[in-house]
Amino acid sequence: MKAAKSSIVLLLSSVTLLFLTSVVRGVELNLKQNSSLNKQVHSESVRRARQFCGNREMRVEGYFETKNFFIHLCYDSNNEIWYYGIAKGSEAEAIGPLYTYTEEGTGYVVENGDYTYIVTGLSLSIYEGNNLLQEEPVINSHHRE
Repeated sequence: MKAAKSSIVLLLSSVTLLFLTSVVRGVELNLKQNSSLNKQVHSESVRRARQFCGNREMRVEGYFETKNFFIHLCYDSNNEIWYYGIAKGSEAEAIGPLYTYTEEGTGYVVENGDYTYIVTGLSLSIYEGNNLLQEEPVINSHHRE
């Protein structure tokens, strides 16, 4: 009876080990595929930012993407930074160029009449006066070259 129990325990241990090995291999493959996809998305973002700023005879200060916006920060030959915000789905309509400055501990700050846009590596925040109207997490970004 002891031999039969030992055999069952050994068999279950072997099956569990095989199962866990296949799960780990699946996770490793998924991570490799996601890493490759992330590199492709990042490369496309860098290309898009270079093209966008280059078309305006400027260089890339930063590129940020949220669920609903593409944000291009371009700097000119005087090292002044300019903001271009583009709502996804209406790429023909960019807000900008708007002068941008950096504020220690805050990020990039853009003022447009009553509206203020604050862009960090984590989020885009849109204010009207002191009221936060909208905040979206950054899902992709690229910084000065």
